[in-house]
Amino acid sequence: MLNAAREGRTLEVAPDTDKGKKMDWLDMFLFDGDTQKETNDFEKKIDEIINLYENNSSIPILQRKLNEAYSMTNKPGCGKKILDFPSKDKLCEFYTLCLIHDWTNDNDIKDVFAENGFYCAVSFLNENWNNKRELMLGCLDWFLLLCAGKDNLKSKIYDALWYASNENSTVFSKDDYSNGIDYITRQFKFVCATFISPLVNQKTPGILSPSDMIEYQRAKNDFVFASFDLDKIINKANYISNCIQNLLKIM
Repeated sequence: MLNAAREGRTLEVAPDTDKGKKMDWLDMFLFDGDTQKETNDFEKKIDEIINLYENNSSIPILQRKLNEAYSMTNKPGCGKKILDFPSKDKLCEFYTLCLIHDWTNDNDIKDVFAENGFYCAVSFLNENWNNKRELMLGCLDWFLLLCAGKDNLKSKIYDALWYASNENSTVFSKDDYSNGIDYITRQFKFVCATFISPLVNQKTPGILSPSDMIEYQRAKNDFVFASFDLDKIINKANYISNCIQNLLKIM
């Protein structure tokens, strides 16, 4: 990362005494290494959590691990961990589990779970739009996130509508503004249900819980959106995702 790490060069930093203080490039390299270690530890923790969930771990153990992972991202400077996470689908699954097995009883924190999960889901779809299977699996993650966090996404969607209106953006239609936040969420669910229908039709065991299956059936048959332009719906999701991304950049 730092090609000149061992060339003995130094970097002046603000003095804290009468004499200038110097930081060796090696020290900077080691500091960056500590940051990389934290990132690697976070990735390992997410893998561990998903493995626990898939192997039917007890809820208390899962909640403890969820809290450990969340604690690694709820401090200043940690937005980068989310932005740079290589497997956004796994991170979306993590935030969905946080919503399903919430241990905080704090709606503000649950809003963060939902918003971060939404950003991860949409990012993954954008990265895999030309990969049919990954797109299908990504829509499944997005759908489950929308089901678990439907109430906790409302404030961010409202913010996005407000920003778009102030910018005179046409990303949201007049119907979106007049019909409200649930109307927009229904569009996203309709897209997801359409893409995941082959998976559901295969009757893959455990793919949807009974309550999620009800949501799927409702979304699949929400034909008011059948004539909508898919690109326009995705543009709305991207706009909301970008609002979340901008916050993560300064977090």
